[in-house]
Amino acid sequence: TPWPSDLLRTPEGGLDLLRFPNPYASSSLEDVLNLIQTNPGFAASGTLYFHIEGGVDEASLPADPAASLAADASMFLVDTTTLARVPIEWQHVADGTSFLPAGTVAVQPLLGAFARHRFALVVTSAARAKNGAPLGAAPDLARLLRCQPIEGLTVEPDCGPYAELAAKLGVPLDDLSLVQL
Repeated sequence: TPWPSDLLRTPEGGLDLLRFPNPYASSSLEDVLNLIQTNPGFAASGTLYFHIEGGVDEASLPADPAASLAADASMFLVDTTTLARVPIEWQHVADGTSFLPAGTVAVQPLLGAFARHRFALVVTSAARAKNGAPLGAAPDLARLLRCQPIEGLTVEPDCGPYAELAAKLGVPLDDLSLVQL
């Protein structure tokens, strides 16, 4: 599951961080996660993360913040109300860390740029894996975009905003590799 994501919600609308990695069984990290779970939502301009098994072809992602604003950008941040794009910077974590597996992509709005409303990170099939294959939607996202149930979640997410955004963007569902609300 990408981070942050509406898929990480409790039935009460809070944050469900039970699957957050804690490789060292740190009680301090557990305390922090318990505190964060009391928030009604994720950071408005924090870093967004997603993982690509085997890594991503960096040349297939926007070369700079200006390129993320182009109509044909393979990865972009968009205000879901106005459809205005927000310039982004990104970093590919090729080797991994204790908390980020190899192949993680970290994305954040360009310093000083932010969406005025709810936003979404969108990655299209124009983005490629390191082996050159187009990125495909994870099975959970594919089900969510088609309003099909997803097993193993604390709460069934509302598929409406995802399908609505895809329609407003004019991107065919099969061309969406990631939609992170």
